[in-house]
Amino acid sequence: MRENSLGVPNALIIRATPQTDVQLDEVVKRVGLNPATALGGGAALRLFPELSPAVIVLDIDVVDVPAPQLVEYFGGAGVPVIALAEGPELRTVVDVMRAGAADVVEKSQISDDLERALRRLLPALATRGADTDQVPETVRVHYENLFRVSGRMRTLEPVVARLATAAMPVLIRGELGVGKEGVALAIHYLSDRARRAFVKVPCAGLPADVLETELANMVTAAGTGTLFLHEVAEMSIASQGELGQHLDASAGAFRVLASTSIDMYARVAAGRFRRDLYERLAIVTVDVPPLRERREEIDQLVPQFLERYARAADRPVPPLTDEMVATLRSYSWPGNIRELENVVKRWVLLGTGEPIRAELAARQAARARGRRASLGVAPGLREIARVAAREAERSALQEALRRAKGNRAAVARELKVSYKTLLQKLSDVGLATTPRRRQKL
Repeated sequence: MRENSLGVPNALIIRATPQTDVQLDEVVKRVGLNPATALGGGAALRLFPELSPAVIVLDIDVVDVPAPQLVEYFGGAGVPVIALAEGPELRTVVDVMRAGAADVVEKSQISDDLERALRRLLPALATRGADTDQVPETVRVHYENLFRVSGRMRTLEPVVARLATAAMPVLIRGELGVGKEGVALAIHYLSDRARRAFVKVPCAGLPADVLETELANMVTAAGTGTLFLHEVAEMSIASQGELGQHLDASAGAFRVLASTSIDMYARVAAGRFRRDLYERLAIVTVDVPPLRERREEIDQLVPQFLERYARAADRPVPPLTDEMVATLRSYSWPGNIRELENVVKRWVLLGTGEPIRAELAARQAARARGRRASLGVAPGLREIARVAAREAERSALQEALRRAKGNRAAVARELKVSYKTLLQKLSDVGLATTPRRRQKL
């Protein structure tokens, strides 16, 4: 994020007409940002690399570049977009929200609503600056990978930013390996506790007696920072009771975040988790989608993992072939990011991707057999037809993207489907990609 000569972060305002809106500039200045103007989407795209704004305010009446396309591009580069719209422009509003806009403000309410929208984003914007030494580089990179690549996670980023400004407990839900700890770290480092301790309690990784013994030490270490209860559903009843006592004694001195990959309602109903403790931890819940719904991230993560583990093992980086890319995109990744990372580790050690491709194909086939067995269904013509239809759809989409030179908005118009439907289909067949530009957290 670049600042002006006075050290103030920039806000890029994309106008549809040359008419100057003094009120708009004043609102941006009021929240501590420097307004810079671009007339139309084309000018904004040219100015963007030089300006490196912290946030973009977009008039969706721009005509030279579709507003949803601008939202998707800038959002993919890690910059939140606030859209300005007239009340009746419902269709365009829906399109920009689907494309990943952080917020939509009605033009007649700029003075109040835009200021509120900007202030909601301020914790996230602040951590994009150059003077945030309290955020470790590994956290920055993980944050970018987690929130700045896929559409699903970009829509979660402003939610996380808002939660960071509060002190209430948050329960982060999601499958194993989806990045729940990364979400917890983001909430911590976007909050005013960023310079204080972040203490992780591995509830599933410690024997019950050890956890009961060490819990008091972990609470003390958290101080006035953040206590993160990882896989909290695995806590024993005795440890749950002790945790409740510590929460009572702390009087809110530390922030409590918790994560779970298990259905907590079922645990409570079965008497394996205290209802009173669950109610205290789940005041707010956040759901992290699985990697199979965020396939755009695979293209970003694989090269990073390859380079990291090749350097650690002092081995050459294995070549990333088109066949390997296709395999990685089409695999369902039941173990999510953690499974992907472990697969890449083995890939580096083996030095070739062929055994990995065979292993993933075998895993996929085993899962399919398991699903059929659980349903009591043998493979038949319907499944064969489904696979063939998926491959045909993939080929058709590839050809349409080639004709449109990668312009997905044009492909959606050609195929007569909504932009959201097209994105979902591209994700389903492993063709989803997102334009990216690395930004600091």
